[in-house]
Amino acid sequence: MRQSQLARALGELEQDGTLDAAQRRAVEERLLQALFPNKKERTGLLVAVISVLGALLIGAGVLFFVAEHWDEIGKWWKIGLVLGSLLAGHHFGFVCAEQPGRHPRTGAALTLLGVLCLGGALILVAQVYNMQSAYESNLVLAWWLLAVPFVLITRSPALLAVVVALFAVWLTWHTGTWLERAGLDSEENMVSALCLLGLGFGALMRALGALFAGTRSAGFTLVCALFAAPTALVGVYGLSFREPFSAASASGVDWAACLPFALVAGLALLLLLPALRKEAGRPDARDAALLAGTGVVLAAAALVWPACVFVLANLALLLGLLGLIARGADRGIPAHINFGIVAFLVVVMTRYFEYLAARMGSAFLAFIGAGALLLGLGLWLERKRRALIARARERQP
Repeated sequence: MRQSQLARALGELEQDGTLDAAQRRAVEERLLQALFPNKKERTGLLVAVISVLGALLIGAGVLFFVAEHWDEIGKWWKIGLVLGSLLAGHHFGFVCAEQPGRHPRTGAALTLLGVLCLGGALILVAQVYNMQSAYESNLVLAWWLLAVPFVLITRSPALLAVVVALFAVWLTWHTGTWLERAGLDSEENMVSALCLLGLGFGALMRALGALFAGTRSAGFTLVCALFAAPTALVGVYGLSFREPFSAASASGVDWAACLPFALVAGLALLLLLPALRKEAGRPDARDAALLAGTGVVLAAAALVWPACVFVLANLALLLGLLGLIARGADRGIPAHINFGIVAFLVVVMTRYFEYLAARMGSAFLAFIGAGALLLGLGLWLERKRRALIARARERQP
């Protein structure tokens, strides 16, 4: 039963005199709490979004002010301004969220402002004192390490999203720098390393989600899932192109290019050992193992037979997206269905332009063919999507 159906039924009971207005409101409130315990208050979400946007704008304003007046402001004033914003954000964030704690969403947004100013302070100090390094990505690593404790203290999903994004930026940046300095910056090595890293990162996020499931930090599970799906999809999608591997040497991709994936996927598998003991985290744990296994197969193919990597990647994309759509229908999650359909359309259009459009003599034929393909897919998906969404809604708790 949906909320609209419940409201309609109670309205009919009020109209025929079975319930008066006060009884109807009391019954509706109790039934909503019992039948829809996971429905969150939309006003609270709106407040959280507004507060986070406000914090982001204030942080950006402080950094832009320092940048615009770089030559006019002394180095101690620059550092003091950024550090003052950092301390003020954390102080007022603690006051709003913990003591007295009447405004937890605004407090979380102010703590987020403090974390953002922390990164600005690190970058500012590095520029003021001309701290140059071959691995400039380590600034992001320090930012991430210093921000992790605030996530554990506040248990804020928004702050976790920022911290996970920082870790992803550092991991990608550091991997690219390492490949260049190691002389492994050929196209095959770079594409293989970064795409496999996306799969490993997706497995790591799923493993973390399995650890958080059933704990006081269960709200972090959704954040981990939101990062896991796109990064894993982009990783497999990047390997699905034929061009980077068509001219690969007979010996295949250098084994060291797979080392970043091996480290991240190995960490994910280690986290799965305690996660498997939790019943609530088993679906995430299975997903993590599946992503890590897919990465292992693609890495082995890149090492031994790079010419078949794009075939395996396209097969993994097809099976993965179909499985995601089927899971959305079975578990009552329309978002999985919509995400899977959109990603499937992107893959189909990519393969069309990669294999067919380039072989057409005129550009107008390519566009007409693409339009016809999209219309045909749209007609087919419209019929299928309605049935899948209806099935998902029936299975919603």
